[in-house]
Amino acid sequence: MVKFLSRVLRGAAYFFGFVLLALALGALVPNGPDDARQSRVDAIPIPGDGPASIRVVTGLIHTDIAIPIERIPLEWLDRFAADGLPVNHPNARWLMFGWGSRAIYPTSPQFSDMRPAALFRAFTYDQTAMRVVVMGPVEWGEGTRGFSISRHRLWSLLGQVDEGFDGGIETALASPGYGPDDRFYDGTGWFNVIVGCNAWAASALRRAGLTTGLWNPLPQTLLASLDLHN
Repeated sequence: MVKFLSRVLRGAAYFFGFVLLALALGALVPNGPDDARQSRVDAIPIPGDGPASIRVVTGLIHTDIAIPIERIPLEWLDRFAADGLPVNHPNARWLMFGWGSRAIYPTSPQFSDMRPAALFRAFTYDQTAMRVVVMGPVEWGEGTRGFSISRHRLWSLLGQVDEGFDGGIETALASPGYGPDDRFYDGTGWFNVIVGCNAWAASALRRAGLTTGLWNPLPQTLLASLDLHN
């Protein structure tokens, strides 16, 4: 019995050591900007000229990307307004986008709201959802980073955001959010613990011309890689 427990403990130590090494290497090894490939958004006018300031917004387990509402295509704003989002409110300053597990994202406003069955689906294989949040003036905290990206790269970033919606923003099905300022939409792709919301955010940031780590499953490692490589 003692030998069995010793082997179990040794195996657990090796496993967690491997995970920690993978997380460290995932942040340290750079993954450079992706090509600013064409998308449906290329044909949509973007308001404003010159670079755009975006924000990377992290929580305990999730990462979102915020874009100034003044740089969002008017066609998108009309769509979100039709869905009931207050994009035309005089205090609206940002649109924040996130991608995540359909079993967890729309049903868990707080970390404590997560249920075992939903966690199991998210860890293994789950459908996805996009969330759109309207934000007013914000004093950004420590869990955020700001970057200035070119107009060309903003187009590329918006292209990935559009691709995150099932059928694109124009046709995605909306559902209620956590409150009056957000909505959920059917997403594209599949979610699991290896390729989750933070990996999606990292991919979007590479489309925006930034360098991330090679693998960033956690907000903390994504922020560390952004600080290290940019």
